[in-house]
Amino acid sequence: MRRFPKKPRNGEEVGGGHFVFRRGDSTGRIRPCMWPFEHPSYDSALVEAARLHKEHGGTFEVFVRVGRVEALEAGE
Repeated sequence: MRRFPKKPRNGEEVGGGHFVFRRGDSTGRIRPCMWPFEHPSYDSALVEAARLHKEHGGTFEVFVRVGRVEALEAGE
């Protein structure tokens, strides 16, 4: 895997807003990686969560972006 994925990885959609994260077994906390994979749809993320659970065990959850705030351009 590339260390700095400037372009979307296979199956990824930057801005898609759907993420899969694993909950820690003892802490229940989420520790995302530096470049989390962004799924294009809820269904895509759910399929990946199920695949990861089957392969690694543990608890995987799908998170969805629900809001967005952008900086205003100069003059706005």
